[in-house]
Order: sequence, then C-alpha cells, then structure tokens
Amino acid sequence: MRRSALVTGSRERVGAMATALEAVEFSVTGVSDPTTLSQVCAGFEPGSLHCYVQMPGRIVPRSGSVVGRLREFLTQGLLARYEASAQVVPVLSDDAVVVLVSGNHPSVSGLPDDQAARVGLLRVLAQAILADTADTNVHAAVVEHGRSTAEIAELARQGGGQRLRIVSDYGQTGDISYVDWRLRILELASTEG
Repeated sequence: MRRSALVTGSRERVGAMATALEAVEFSVTGVSDPTTLSQVCAGFEPGSLHCYVQMPGRIVPRSGSVVGRLREFLTQGLLARYEASAQVVPVLSDDAVVVLVSGNHPSVSGLPDDQAARVGLLRVLAQAILADTADTNVHAAVVEHGRSTAEIAELARQGGGQRLRIVSDYGQTGDISYVDWRLRILELASTEG
C-alpha cells in the first residue's frame, strides 16, 4: 500500500515534486492554491498523512515601497508557510516526515535579503512542528532550494534519523537534536546581545 503525501507550493513546484514522490511509492495530493488547503486537509483522517513536503509558493509583491514589498514577500511567503503547517499538523501520522524546502529570494525582486534569516525561520517552523508532535515519531527536515526533487523525495522516503535534519548547500548539513538546536540559538543570542 502506498503511503500518503501532501505537497504544497507553487503549481510548477507542486507538479514536479508530486512526480518525484510518486516515483518513490507515495500517493500524492498536491495543493497549489493555499485557499483550498483547509478543505484538502479536512479530507484526510487525523493521523493518516505520512509525508508533507512544503515547497515555496508563488509570491507577487505589489506595494510601491521597498518596505511594503518586503512585508508582502514575508507575508505571502514565510508567514503563509506557518499558516499552512498549522492546518497540516493535525492530520500527520505518528511517523510522518515533514520536509520544508526554501526557495523564494527577495533579492530577485531587488529587495534586501538575508538568506540565513529566511532559512532560520524555516528551522523555527520545523521546531514548532516537532513541538506540536512531541509525543510522536514525526521527523522534519529543512532543505535549501538547491536540491533536486528526486533528492527531496528520497529524503522523504527515508525519514528516520534525528527528529530535525538540516540539508544545506552552505555547509550546515546534518542531523540536529532539539536540545542541540536550542543550545545553538542560546549561544547566538548571548554572543549577539
């Protein structure tokens, strides 16, 4: 029996990721319209979703000012990912794998960028998902955009390892426990404050 997977993000990214997940034996539901996600999640029995892959969505900043466009970029992008995850968590199985894939770059639109901060916010989201599923064996991975859909699908298929895995193109690849992650954050806060 195929395991169930849900993929969210832009239409192009959802289609490519769905194909890759089907190749590793997942039965995939794709959602490219965030307004339909709650209805799709209602179609899953609680605890029945084995895999959630969150790809970047489509972002269309319209404001005239740089601050306004950056606010829209964050609202439509990173913050919308938190809302989507909140809808998906209740239907995750006890051994689900969640993969959060980075990808939208504000610098492409001429906006200021801090890639480490953007990926850091995805890591915080992964930690929040793990905290909400603390009494289960849910695993989460944060994957930077340079990975192929086949690599992401294989990561989803394998699952396991530490509860949080960071797959980075910038030398921060590896498994990290929740305790180690908290210690790193505390160290950063004490050296920057």
